[in-house]
Amino acid sequence: MFMVLLKYVPANRRLPALALFFLGIFVVSLFLVDLDSAEEVGKGLEHAQGRGSWGSGLGAHREAGEADAAPASGIQITHGKISTGYNYKMFVYEEDIPRELYGSFKHDLHCQSEYSGVEALFPAILKRLDVYTPFSDTADYYVVPVMTECFLNKKLLMGKDFNWAVKDLNSLFESTLDEIQSSYPHWSRTEGRDHIFVFPSERGPSLLNAANMQRISKSIFLTGLTSYRPTVFEPWKDITVPAFNRPENGSDSDGSVQGDTSKENRDIFVHFRGAVPGLEDKQPSGLTHELQMALEEYGLDKEYVFKDLDEDCPDLACVRREMKRSTFCLCPGGDFEGWSLRLYKAISAGCIPVILADQAELPFAQLLDYSKFSVKILEREVDRVPMLLNEMGPTKIKNKQAELRKAKEKLSWDYTIRDAKGNPMWKGASALDSLLKVLQLKLRFMRNSPYHFWVKEENAVTE
Repeated sequence: MFMVLLKYVPANRRLPALALFFLGIFVVSLFLVDLDSAEEVGKGLEHAQGRGSWGSGLGAHREAGEADAAPASGIQITHGKISTGYNYKMFVYEEDIPRELYGSFKHDLHCQSEYSGVEALFPAILKRLDVYTPFSDTADYYVVPVMTECFLNKKLLMGKDFNWAVKDLNSLFESTLDEIQSSYPHWSRTEGRDHIFVFPSERGPSLLNAANMQRISKSIFLTGLTSYRPTVFEPWKDITVPAFNRPENGSDSDGSVQGDTSKENRDIFVHFRGAVPGLEDKQPSGLTHELQMALEEYGLDKEYVFKDLDEDCPDLACVRREMKRSTFCLCPGGDFEGWSLRLYKAISAGCIPVILADQAELPFAQLLDYSKFSVKILEREVDRVPMLLNEMGPTKIKNKQAELRKAKEKLSWDYTIRDAKGNPMWKGASALDSLLKVLQLKLRFMRNSPYHFWVKEENAVTE
């Protein structure tokens, strides 16, 4: 077509016309290439904002185009951004964490257990929500996804000595903090006040040495059900989160029991399955033993279960079935690490939890009124437990069971529902929604550091 038109151009102007034609093609091609590469440029912007390289092979860097694998957890990690209704942003330091603390574990099924599941799932879920941002400069909170519990468990399964495993953990944790603080300006601006670490077990961050604890002392800890201990848990800044309750055969995908469990036949009045400390050496002690003695001395005329696993009930699946048949489930704290899992299993099974843990900070206590769906008794009054439960009237029990069904949703990590077309939508009652709500309340307190003015910028005058 162009050659036909060229015949009508005077001979002395054909060369300039050809030049203009090819110049136009070149400009158009550049425009098209720019459109095709715009998305890739956007993905690379974060790398241009001062991020340093981690070092030889330690970074959890993702290859271009690699998709997030869905964790084999029972919690569905939905694709696409889900609108939560919260108006702040959260950034995840994924590529700055040693592979040994995050990259090699984040899709590991063993790391999504009840104890370490939250530290594996939270960063992955967060990236599917509208509160997530890939740009650190626009974030209000910064999540540091170190998987301390999973790291320790893996090392112990490999036969490594506990003390050496903890030493390795602290070394990698120190390197993580060095990388974040040297490559980004955000930590120094607030002394880490807006940075979030997940320590999902009852021991919280207590595996860390004094030096590491000092460095993160002003950061926000998401911890398992723990006690008030300065350095490990500070209620003014830290948040207790529920454990991830792995689904069992025949249960729903979120690990919780759905439906009206209060209508089931609850023929067991009081339930406890677990070890009694010291029973083997004939020197039992602790809250569990005191509970056992109180039940025996009171002479409860209703059926109760208070024993360890045995031939009649040899596994956790059986324990769960018993809890679904029970009205009250005893949850004494402190005798063994992991006691709080009994609390979540009781709530999941619709069994009213009886909590004996004076110093325990319960999950989302500022949002949930535990007095409506549980029974909390002081440890020093353990001998009165059978009497207090026996004297509770049926109306009060039914009211607690009704409130328990509501609370169960707010402590479940299942965060979506399906619309009429089957698309995922944000569920207003979930553990994730409760967590985002608490973070919204904390946001105004965590933003500024009194040392912000003295942060040294390059080429700045500091005298």
